[in-house]
Amino acid sequence: MVPSEVQDRHATNGADADNSVDVNQLIDQSTNDSNHAENSVTHLELFAAVEESVISCRPLVDFFYHFDKSTNKFDCDLNISDNDDDAYADNGEKKKQKRKKVGRGRHVPSVTVTDRRVAICTLLKSVKFNKSRARRLFAGMIPLLNKILEEESYFPAETHQSEGEDSTDGRVGNDSDGDSGEGRNSRGKYEQMNEESASQSVLYLRCCAYLVEAYLQGLIERTTHKRKSRNKYSNNMTIDSENEINLQTAVPIIDEAYQVAEILHSTLFPLHQLSTADPPSKTRKQSKQTLSSIFAMCETYWHGHFEDREQFVTQLIPLLLIKCLDVTAQKADIKRLHSIRDALNLLDFEDEESIASLKLHLLRTVSSPLFLQTAEGRKFISHLFRLHPSFVNDLHQAIKVQLPCVKRSILKAYAEIYFTAWKASCDSRNNDSEEVDRDDIQTAIEENVLQDIMHAGIHAAVPNTAKTVRSVLDQFYTKKKTPVVESMLHRLYGPLLWRALSSSNARVRIQASFVLVDTFPLRDPDAGREATEVCVKKSMAALASLLEDDIPSVRVA
Repeated sequence: MVPSEVQDRHATNGADADNSVDVNQLIDQSTNDSNHAENSVTHLELFAAVEESVISCRPLVDFFYHFDKSTNKFDCDLNISDNDDDAYADNGEKKKQKRKKVGRGRHVPSVTVTDRRVAICTLLKSVKFNKSRARRLFAGMIPLLNKILEEESYFPAETHQSEGEDSTDGRVGNDSDGDSGEGRNSRGKYEQMNEESASQSVLYLRCCAYLVEAYLQGLIERTTHKRKSRNKYSNNMTIDSENEINLQTAVPIIDEAYQVAEILHSTLFPLHQLSTADPPSKTRKQSKQTLSSIFAMCETYWHGHFEDREQFVTQLIPLLLIKCLDVTAQKADIKRLHSIRDALNLLDFEDEESIASLKLHLLRTVSSPLFLQTAEGRKFISHLFRLHPSFVNDLHQAIKVQLPCVKRSILKAYAEIYFTAWKASCDSRNNDSEEVDRDDIQTAIEENVLQDIMHAGIHAAVPNTAKTVRSVLDQFYTKKKTPVVESMLHRLYGPLLWRALSSSNARVRIQASFVLVDTFPLRDPDAGREATEVCVKKSMAALASLLEDDIPSVRVA
């Protein structure tokens, strides 16, 4: 039925065509207001759901997923899908969302699980949700979270028979057929109950992750607003420096929220193990969704610069990296990993045993097509070159073995990676806030990477290999008019090029001639005019010598 206020308004304006009101729009607005009222959540309801979940996970899970209102009721046996908008029955068949008629036979969807979750999270983001309420909320979660963690109740319990029982059953024969049938039925019910209990625990972890993330987002919004208000009245000369200082200041967080976040972060590895286990089940599917929710919470904690944020990336980075290297990875996964790349600076390269496995996964990124095809992936690999001097050569060797057999597009990606890594090492060499010595990073890149490529481009035995390797330095050649690039080319090519031009090997002289043309004139821009003239004369003399070479292939090169 159309609301009375809509009918009255339509009747009043019906005679005036120019000022008529769209009844459909009014119906939509009235319906949205009705849905909003039905979907409203109070902090007292949330507290009640959390505090009732001292022993069982169901009260909070029901509060999130099994919304129980007279007109908008979720089925308590539904399995929530990836996007939270669709409901699936236990047999895997997709159930359609209930729809209700409003006016003129139009159908308006009932409140979805996503609407419910957004309403709950909006409550935590609001200014009214102060510290005292937050302490009460998160303190109520800690006992059950600790119990779930200790008992590992998110793993479905499996029934195993001992060897003695198996042999006994084998000896009893036909007399135990009836008992074995009843045993199988009871065992099936037991497994179903355990599966349901594990599912509830996984969903409870997911609900807690949503609540912590929403609370963190609210803190970030309020902190950002305070900083903007403070900077609004600051002197224009000091705004930039003040913002820079504020961004580096750790944002305080209440102990209860920190403890909940810490417990959730500690479940990442077990949940990952559960999500990849066989056979597939409802709990395993939900564990993947819970993993994603805890990922988002940890990322929010990191990006918000909260206190002790480094504690929330120890499990996040390896799992995100594994996800990005999987065949099912998407570009969004690469972007998420790139957004927390600064957390890799916390790795202790002095203790190689502790990061050996992680290093192997990081080295795999340089041969991953998805990383090389996305801008964030290439930037991430470039960042890896700046982690530690000892890691530079490992990355270069992993790339070097790929060069002879990759496509032109991949070569361009490697060229961009090398140039970006070298340029970043030059730009940050005077940054005192970095723990790693930037001078060592730049030296490692120039001597272990770039000069090695230069040597291979001149001395490679196969012409196609030499050409392929030289193409990796194309970005340096196109930007050689930049003083810092030109100085680097002169510094690194100097010991190699002039000697190669006079080599007894004709193939080396041919490949050196290509480099001479690409780098002409090879000079030091800081050496002065006289030194430049000497370099130009030396280059011209080398060209003349090549034109008069005894080998025809050298002369025509």
